[in-house]
Formats: sequence, C-alpha cells, structure tokens
Amino acid sequence: MSKHELIFGMHSVASILKSQPQRLVRVFVQKERHDARLQQLIDTLQQAKIELVREPRQKLDKLVEGSHQGVVAECLPGREYDE
Repeated sequence: MSKHELIFGMHSVASILKSQPQRLVRVFVQKERHDARLQQLIDTLQQAKIELVREPRQKLDKLVEGSHQGVVAECLPGREYDE
C-alpha cells in the first residue's frame, strides 16, 4: 500500500465512490457491522466491481487512526494542486 492513500469513514468513502470511483483499489469493511447504511455502500461497491474485503474491527483500527466507522478505502493518490 506504499503508493496508495487510505481514506476512511462512511461519508468520505461514499464521496470518492461517487466522484472518483477509478481511484478506489479496494475497500475494507468491518465484518461485524451489519446495518442498512453499510449495506447500501457495499451494494454500490459491488455494482462498481470494486474489491471488497471484510476484516475484523481490530484490523481496521491498525490501518488508520481515527473513527473509520467500519470502512477504510485504499485509493490511488489524487491530484495535487499548487498555486
């Protein structure tokens, strides 16, 4: 994952899925979480044929610092803008 970025949280991952789905490499979801909001995101990821990996919460906790809400996306780097 050295050349990839990690984006986490329901809103952040849903936003990149909607605006720049080509950047998504794979998405890790918390396997213990089962709710309609997450299922809707999973359905959209599957329709977009984006790799989905179910992992325990402890694995997601090790990937990122902060509140991941059960979702962590591995992404290609976005464009950098400069003045």
